[in-house]
Amino acid sequence: MPKKNKLDITVYPNHSIFIERDEIKIEKAENEFLQRLNNSGIQVNIAGFINDLSNTALQGVVGKGDFISIINLGKINNKAIFSKIICYVKSLKEVFSIVNKKTFNYVFFPGHVNYLVIIVALILKKPFGLYIRGVWSHNKYIDWLNILAFKRAKFIFTTGPAFKDEIGYYNLLVEEVVPMINLPEKFINSKIKNNKDSNSLVFIGRISKVKGLYDIVEALAILNHKEGNLTLDIVGGGTEQDLAELNAFIQVNKVERYINLHGHIAEPERLATILSNGWLFVFPTTFPEGFPRVIYEAMLLGVPVITTSMPGAKGFLVDDENCLITKPNNPEDLSLKIDKVLNNNDLYLKLKDNALSLVTNKFNNLKFDNHADQVVHELKRLSGNEYNS
Repeated sequence: MPKKNKLDITVYPNHSIFIERDEIKIEKAENEFLQRLNNSGIQVNIAGFINDLSNTALQGVVGKGDFISIINLGKINNKAIFSKIICYVKSLKEVFSIVNKKTFNYVFFPGHVNYLVIIVALILKKPFGLYIRGVWSHNKYIDWLNILAFKRAKFIFTTGPAFKDEIGYYNLLVEEVVPMINLPEKFINSKIKNNKDSNSLVFIGRISKVKGLYDIVEALAILNHKEGNLTLDIVGGGTEQDLAELNAFIQVNKVERYINLHGHIAEPERLATILSNGWLFVFPTTFPEGFPRVIYEAMLLGVPVITTSMPGAKGFLVDDENCLITKPNNPEDLSLKIDKVLNNNDLYLKLKDNALSLVTNKFNNLKFDNHADQVVHELKRLSGNEYNS
């Protein structure tokens, strides 16, 4: 590590960096993370492939005056797998150059190009840290690399307690990441009301089949064929193709009049209002999730959750105790779970109260305020230098 006061860090997200109308766009929470690192006196770089397709799910705009350097590994868009492999191979020279020059490499994991970064860091014996965001492959041909990465990482942060426990077998320097909750204080501290009078299901997330949104639409059609009074608030963005396909699917299922499409909502207060006014938060994802922060937010607001079993949430989310677990890719089972709560007020209150108690206790025992503070703390430990924070 250099003796200078200004540390240099390169962050590798596990998704493309989007450019739209000359604006550089990433996830909003990621942008806040980078800004906090920069405000701590760290020179921040972000490296990734560039995608110039429109995507309304990404609202974190990196400004030209933010002193955050963007490193372009190549243009990828939504290419076929063979074309993507060629892009990855072409990026190797740039990856070697970055890893060799930069002080510290912080890799969001898993991800295809991120594996390249880890391999290069191992070859060059350069330090790196890991942010485990989702399920990694346990394929025997690649699991050796996962284990080696876990062992050699200088520190690791994970989304969810289950990932921490599994990786802790290989590396003791692993902690849960502080969830990037984006709720106004007045919502968290307000007296949680009973939302049983509401008839709104709420989905917040990227507009995509893998997030289970199509299952919710089908479940709504099944239930409203019987009940006829449930509504669905959908909050989230996506590509133009994603949005067009969703609208077509809603029309096929003839539930247009029951659904409110809000698009992406950047204002925390407006988002919290929709979520807190919901009756149930429904998130039947099939994506290899870690622990989606929106589930924490729903629990903090006293809105019961129906979701699928996620490896990162194992041991924290317990079926029939603090949530309901539905089968993936199964709108019929999802409709049964929704109907189960609809006709059982005692169960509704049990799920709400248990979830609120669990998540409140978790947040009351956090050592740091946010993810960036965790990373800065580890970088200080590694460098042995105290620099501005």
